[in-house]
Amino acid sequence: MQKEIQIQLNHSTRRVALLLVLIALLISTTGSAAQYAFITNQGDDSVSVIDLVESRLTATLQVGSKPAGVAVSKNGKRIYVTNPESREVYLLDGVKLKTITHSQVGQGPLGIAVNPDGSRVYVADWYEDLVYVLDPEDLSILTKIPVGDSPSGLEVDMDGEWLYVAERDNNTISIVDTHLNQVLKRIEVGKRPFGIRMDSNGKRLYVANVASNDLSVIDLEKLKVISTIPVGSTPYGIAVTPDSQRVFVTNQHDNSVSVIDANKLREIHRIKVGEFPEGIIVDPTDGRVYIANWFTNELVVLDTEKLEIINRIPTGESPRAFGVFIAGGH
Repeated sequence: MQKEIQIQLNHSTRRVALLLVLIALLISTTGSAAQYAFITNQGDDSVSVIDLVESRLTATLQVGSKPAGVAVSKNGKRIYVTNPESREVYLLDGVKLKTITHSQVGQGPLGIAVNPDGSRVYVADWYEDLVYVLDPEDLSILTKIPVGDSPSGLEVDMDGEWLYVAERDNNTISIVDTHLNQVLKRIEVGKRPFGIRMDSNGKRLYVANVASNDLSVIDLEKLKVISTIPVGSTPYGIAVTPDSQRVFVTNQHDNSVSVIDANKLREIHRIKVGEFPEGIIVDPTDGRVYIANWFTNELVVLDTEKLEIINRIPTGESPRAFGVFIAGGH
């Protein structure tokens, strides 16, 4: 009798152990994509895949010519990359780390965004003054949305109802109804708006104005600019902390990042980060800021509380990382 009980216990223990292993594998598989940063490198036509836990380059994926824009789906399983020179969009597998497909899109695809449920991909065409709407699985063109001159940065709201487009040569932000696929309103901002980012609660849109060296703050309920904040020279990309309390702006010609207090609406600190910083994002899993330095071929890691650089990770040549290059990032 005791032997039978022992056998039953051994079988139960093995089943529990096997179940725990399967759960661990499932967590590892589903969570692995969110651990990566996908950095577009214009100099060597590649995407660097950075393991954010181990802080190292883990893979290099070849894409089209001169990749710039990048958008990672919320679950981290799909990565979309624009290639302005070869006029292509690439779709990458964020788990297997390989190319799924690629397609010709417009004359100069640059900014790119995915709506929250992953059902639509939006691509800003710099030359045609259009936003292309793509199927997320095969990159087929579903429709085209006429917008203002030289569209660059794109941002989709949390419900997928509205698309915001930086119209660089119009000095405006257009607001697109994603059901009607047409512009319903334009808001005047600073000179040459480029990078844009919404805060985590969807109440504000921040706009980096390259030529006026400032940041426009748009109230998304009132649909108007509520503040214009001076920053460094040639602001490019924007990141916002998960609590929406701090905003970080890369200043290309200043080799710095401006830190903005979102309550006081002013710059509180400026950090030298390296040569020609461009793409920037906050990782929601660890709260760190990641910055792509175009001239020094590295991903800089910044502590958001201490406002100190804590690591520099090598990338490919001439990283741009224009867009959301970490799953769930802001």
